[in-house]
Amino acid sequence: MNQTTPHSSFKKNLWTYAYNISKIICIWILLQTLVFKFWLMPDALAESQEIFRKVSSFLFATDGYEMQLRIWSWILELIVSVLLMFKRTTFLWAIWVCGLMAWAIWLHTTVLGYDQLFGMAVAVFLCGLYIVWYEIKEYKKQSE
Repeated sequence: MNQTTPHSSFKKNLWTYAYNISKIICIWILLQTLVFKFWLMPDALAESQEIFRKVSSFLFATDGYEMQLRIWSWILELIVSVLLMFKRTTFLWAIWVCGLMAWAIWLHTTVLGYDQLFGMAVAVFLCGLYIVWYEIKEYKKQSE
């Protein structure tokens, strides 16, 4: 007979709350950076263009791909943030979040330097890792 104690129920709810909060943090930060990349104020747009110009120069030895890099990162982050909302696709897109943010962290450590965007990338990466861990844990529990 499997009885749950109040302590185990609280612990399960705590993990679930942390999982949901991690998803909200990921989605919120990813959507927030989309605004930064294209719409906000002209000075923020200029800063975003300068960031992607540096990345383009680093990756392709020319800054001619700034707009394409900005558009593709915008598209990928939008897709990931939207599909992360659905329970059925969470695991796959949490892995994508980790990959995108690992890429962003690498670019910040090699080219861009440590700033607020670096901190946001680290936060999203850690939340993505937690989401992946939680999904694996739940899958193992269901298959038992």
